[in-house]
Amino acid sequence: MSKFGSDDEDDLGHRSDEDENENRIIDSSEEDDDEDDEEEIRKVQDGFIVDDDDADLSESEQESKPRKKKHKHKHKHKRHRERSSRNDDDDDGLDEDDLDLVMENNGVPARSSTSRLKRLKRAGGDDDDDMRNEKHGLDAMFSDDDDLSEIEEPDEAPSQAYSRRHPDKGEFDDFIENDYSEEEIERNNRVPNKRRQNLKMIGEPNAKYDEIDQENLDVLYEIFGNGEEYSWALEMEKQADDHDEYYEEEDEEKNLPLLTDIFEPSELKEKMITEEDNKIRVEDIPERYQILRSKLGDINDYKLSTFDFANEKEWVANILASEKTSFFDSNSHLLPHFIVAVGHVLEFICIDQLEIPFIFTHRSDYLLYSESGNNENEENDDDYSPENTHSAAETLLSEDDLWRILQLDIEYHNVLIKKKSVERLFKMINKDDPIFSESILAANKIYELQDLYDYLSFNYSQELKEASLSKQNSRRRRHTKFSLYERVRNNELYDVVKSMNISAHQIADNINKDDARVHFVEDAPQSPQDMIKEICAKPNALYKNPEYAMEAVKKIYADEMFYQNRLRTVVRDGYSEFATVDIKLTEKGKVKIDKTSPYADFKYSIKKTMSQLIKQPDLFLRMLEAESLNYVDVHITLVSRSLLLIHIFNKYVASEGVSEVANTWNELRRACLNLMMKKLEPLVSLHIKEELRKECEKLLFFKVRKEVTRKLNQAPYQPPGFVFGTVPTCVAISCGEGNFGNEAIVAAYMNEFGEAKNFAKFGENPLRDAAFADSFASFIESVKPDIIGIAGYNAKSKQLFDVIKEVIRDKGLRVDGSNPEANFGSYEGGEAPIIEVIWVPDDVAKLYQLSIRAKKEYPGKSTLARYCTALCRYLQSPLLEYISLGNDITAISFYKHQNLLTEDRLREAIESSFVDVVNMVGVDINQAVREPYVAAALQYVCGLGPRKASGLLQSLQKIEYNLSNRQQLILNQLTTKNIFFNCSSFLKVIQTTRVNKHSEEDVDILDETRIHPEDYELARKMATDALDLDEEDLFDVDPIRQLMKEGANKLNDLILEGYAKELEVKYKKKKKTILQMIKDELQNHYEEIRRGFHIMDQFEVFTALTGETEDTFYPGVVIPMKIRYVNSRFISGQTAFSVDCNVNAERMKIEESSSVHEIYRPLQTVQVKIMEVNYDSFKCEGSLLAEDVKNPTLNDVLRHEEEDEQWDVDAEARDKEIERRRADAERRAKKFVRHAFFQNLNAREAVEYLKGLSRGEFVIRPSSKGEDHLAITWKVDKDLFQHLDVVEGRERDGTKIYSIGSSKYSDLDDLIENHIKKLSRNVDRMVNHEKFKLGGKETVEAFLNAYSKTNPSKGCYIFCFDYKHAGWFLLLYKTNVNSKVYTIHVQIVPDGYLLDNYNYSSVDELTNGFKQLMKNRMNRSAAPDINSYAIPPTNHQPSFQRYGAHNSHIRPSYGQGNWRGTN
Repeated sequence: MSKFGSDDEDDLGHRSDEDENENRIIDSSEEDDDEDDEEEIRKVQDGFIVDDDDADLSESEQESKPRKKKHKHKHKHKRHRERSSRNDDDDDGLDEDDLDLVMENNGVPARSSTSRLKRLKRAGGDDDDDMRNEKHGLDAMFSDDDDLSEIEEPDEAPSQAYSRRHPDKGEFDDFIENDYSEEEIERNNRVPNKRRQNLKMIGEPNAKYDEIDQENLDVLYEIFGNGEEYSWALEMEKQADDHDEYYEEEDEEKNLPLLTDIFEPSELKEKMITEEDNKIRVEDIPERYQILRSKLGDINDYKLSTFDFANEKEWVANILASEKTSFFDSNSHLLPHFIVAVGHVLEFICIDQLEIPFIFTHRSDYLLYSESGNNENEENDDDYSPENTHSAAETLLSEDDLWRILQLDIEYHNVLIKKKSVERLFKMINKDDPIFSESILAANKIYELQDLYDYLSFNYSQELKEASLSKQNSRRRRHTKFSLYERVRNNELYDVVKSMNISAHQIADNINKDDARVHFVEDAPQSPQDMIKEICAKPNALYKNPEYAMEAVKKIYADEMFYQNRLRTVVRDGYSEFATVDIKLTEKGKVKIDKTSPYADFKYSIKKTMSQLIKQPDLFLRMLEAESLNYVDVHITLVSRSLLLIHIFNKYVASEGVSEVANTWNELRRACLNLMMKKLEPLVSLHIKEELRKECEKLLFFKVRKEVTRKLNQAPYQPPGFVFGTVPTCVAISCGEGNFGNEAIVAAYMNEFGEAKNFAKFGENPLRDAAFADSFASFIESVKPDIIGIAGYNAKSKQLFDVIKEVIRDKGLRVDGSNPEANFGSYEGGEAPIIEVIWVPDDVAKLYQLSIRAKKEYPGKSTLARYCTALCRYLQSPLLEYISLGNDITAISFYKHQNLLTEDRLREAIESSFVDVVNMVGVDINQAVREPYVAAALQYVCGLGPRKASGLLQSLQKIEYNLSNRQQLILNQLTTKNIFFNCSSFLKVIQTTRVNKHSEEDVDILDETRIHPEDYELARKMATDALDLDEEDLFDVDPIRQLMKEGANKLNDLILEGYAKELEVKYKKKKKTILQMIKDELQNHYEEIRRGFHIMDQFEVFTALTGETEDTFYPGVVIPMKIRYVNSRFISGQTAFSVDCNVNAERMKIEESSSVHEIYRPLQTVQVKIMEVNYDSFKCEGSLLAEDVKNPTLNDVLRHEEEDEQWDVDAEARDKEIERRRADAERRAKKFVRHAFFQNLNAREAVEYLKGLSRGEFVIRPSSKGEDHLAITWKVDKDLFQHLDVVEGRERDGTKIYSIGSSKYSDLDDLIENHIKKLSRNVDRMVNHEKFKLGGKETVEAFLNAYSKTNPSKGCYIFCFDYKHAGWFLLLYKTNVNSKVYTIHVQIVPDGYLLDNYNYSSVDELTNGFKQLMKNRMNRSAAPDINSYAIPPTNHQPSFQRYGAHNSHIRPSYGQGNWRGTN
């Protein structure tokens, strides 16, 4: 029994009679035609059912039967991984009756059956007889009822409630003595032995995979589970559903819990073992489609009526065509064919349930338009000749278009759901409204339907309220937001509104009729003011004050226009066409957005049109991001708004009267129109921003997809002398941080099977020690790799790269020339070439080296060694390396603006690229079972997903043999109908002598190709005609095997295009590209079609090693440089990312009375302007001249001409003037201190300077507190800086001292060594302690609460940074699972950590002191006093932190009993 098997379950191939009756595949449509189909059944049996004689043979006799030799490969040689495999056992899973039904429904043609296709024409040959009726192949393969393979769930150990097991434990019994750890958490989650013995496990493993070592099995079980640890709970759920009396008695005796009793809902969801996940597993719909459609609600409601589906085709085609206007501007003749192609794709997606790569691969003929050169190829044309057929194909839909259609399909269903909701609302009114009836038919967007919803809610508010009350059988009247409208409409005051003599509907009619005005206005004889006065004078008047009544009239009439859906459409269309986007800076934005900000390029942008923003989608998304941060306000402005209002009023609203009364009515109408526009404009602006955001996100989505695909679409590095696609042997080497001589250089060798066989360490300094060359050459000669890859953490790796290339060249190290499969004929002298040394992208390796997976795979290796193994894997398969990252894939930067997409949207873009490339490459299903590294790609195969892939792998683990053909996926009930149809051609069944020991009859060569089983008959027909075989020859010869023996190049003689046209005309099947694909696959099975391995260029290498790009590091930029060497001729230094920078004497800032050594010193950091850059050598030239440093050259994206109409030059000048005045006001005489770490910076500049440096870096600067003060700013952590106030003074003997609080130091060096560096070391100790966690208070609180749930009765605590008070830590703790989270502040001091006026020298002492403090408190009171708490000083400047005796008043002594905590 397999590890994924069960003692309580029969194998898939050994079911009871009851199970067989329940799960038998039956096509109900054919039950009445059994007698008619007996002949067809016999034909199927002849071709696929094992002969009785063979079936009766024993296993040994089966093994001893001679087997035919597998087809010969062509002259190309590829390396195949060969693993020993267990022998196949006899498969007795289906009896003959069941097999008859399966074969009948599969519709797989018998090999001995006669051909039903017309012979393909040879070039220059004669016509053959007319084609016979074509059989459908796999179209009739499946019945309506499918037997789903049983799904194994992933496993997880159940956890137990600690508090229920130990109710007598006190709150702090375990709080002091024990600390939590990863081992403890795991131990607490385990079920006690006694309880575990009561759990009914499904079974024990019975299948041993000799070719899989224990390490790989452990990884496999970690990813997919072994089906043992929680399967008992699934079994109990199944028993409860069956209501079996026996199992009910067992349940009562054992009282076993369910999965929901063991796991939290979030854990069930994470492990994908919820009820919804199980439904996804068994549903015969591709998993990705189910996930997408689940957002619509019930997936069973997804199917559309014929009318709605026809509307969807038109709707999707129109939107997609509008997005491809540039294409159709020059190809307008393709538009009708494009619309038809979109309709076909929607049928494939919605009806046939085919995934995108399947459509792109096996339905590609429907994505093309071929203009035939033979115009007389009609179905009834007797003179039709394939030789006369020629065509030029044009692509109608790309793969990106297919993914877009899939998105639009979901959008259409959302629109349809909203539309039906509005229609239901209208039915509640039970009235006839021609305006609504006309509008609802034309509405096909969400906002249009929302307009109609608002229209109904406003105009029929009374009716809807009554209908709602009637439905709820309630007489209680309910208030609505339209109550005022209802009261006015039912009052005499509404006569004034009617006297406007033009309704909102009529205004809309006038605007929609471009040619002439439909409705004209006649003014009432009485002015509106007089009418209102008369109405208000009546006793039952709604308003007694005429002014209030007039305002009510204006509001009602404005609202009637506001809720008129057609008026909204007019205004919205006007904004969409003529509106522009302006940026208005907030006060916060003026400070935050500087020249280095990601928002600097639009800081003063104005008048940006919609078309401009769509061309640069990231720009508008960054605008919205800045708006969310309160840096800017994004304004949508309509050009000539006032003129537009005047035009609308005069042409469509105003009366033509000239009397005084007419003028008063027109003024009232104008006022109402303005009021309506003021209310409508924010709504329209919000709509414009939302629609523009969606469009920009869509464009950015496909930009990200393109970049991800570019990274994934790489074949392995091609080793010299081997066929493209061959996996190389490789060595990866790295120097890490580049500390030559102090840290070893590490190299790893990986063979072609992905096994890291050899590791090497080189302790010599490669820049100085000649011994390194000999050691490295000896290692390379021992392993003989095809390629050497190198990467590192910084620019120092460039030095190692140069040394390695020199050693390879000087030593003449070449690739292995003894391999008989290699062909070096194209190289000079026909000998093996010198080993190539290349840079390898390390974005995956950096994530892998510290991962849990890396530690499990290489437990005894260093971090750098794991880093090198990941580099080797990247050389062998970039695709699998990216897939192996799992959820961490979003940490990879594929596109510089990908962070503008939401997390889910980014994952969707990346996953779609994975799906495309994985199906382009295919997955060896048997290799996936053996190797978890390959199995990770299975979820991206068409039809599958993480749930279905894990279920398939578990099912494959149950059977005791490797798959010999694709048909076993369906015959062994491993997949369902639609899933098999989607995935079969992308699952390779590679036949190697050592792995698959199957008889020749079980093996189908076509299963090693991209050919889909539905086209196997076509492939055999092509092989038959290429070999010129007759029908009677097929009884003894397999045409495919015979073709492989005689040479697949015989297929070149066939005329495929004419035959494809004949199939299309006579049988309505488009197969032109499929025939060509069949030919290519028969000639080269699953040939590598990815692009070649990408070799990094100098800019990519520069970015990888420095983090800088051409946009951030370019001639003209000003950056900090740390000086290394100074003399009178030049200064040399390094930037923050180890780029060497030289400054010549003419570019130094030296006063006549000073020397260069007085101004510049080693280790000093200065601002330098980059003048020249050599990206290849990582070197640059700089300038220290003041005129250069103060005038940096802006990058192209930040340059704006003075006359730029889309840049608010005046606003920029005003802000610069305000900033200059503020700087002048703050400027005062600053003292100069002769010290290497002194710089003339203010607090904000010091923070900006330290941002790019590491923790513990600092700068001494002037203080604003006076001449006797200095300030020291040091970096506590990322985005956390402490400003220390240093007071200069003198002792009584006149000795100069520097004081920080009560601590005194003899000079600045003494202060730095004994204060700043000690503070930094104490921070490092705390951060590296097991009780510390990175993140803000909210994040750490969440972690603490989660941990407390696993240890319900234990107290727990943890440290984190106090981001509100630099130089302090927060100590968060809980007394038990139900207590609040309390907070204590801990101050960092040079001597250690200060807690409640007690100084602790180490973190361990601090934790013990805290525990003792808590214990003493608990002895005196039942719970901590949480009314107040000790906090950092409040009587200091916000940017400064002090400690010492002068702050002791805020730390009451513990002896007085004043210590408190806070929640």
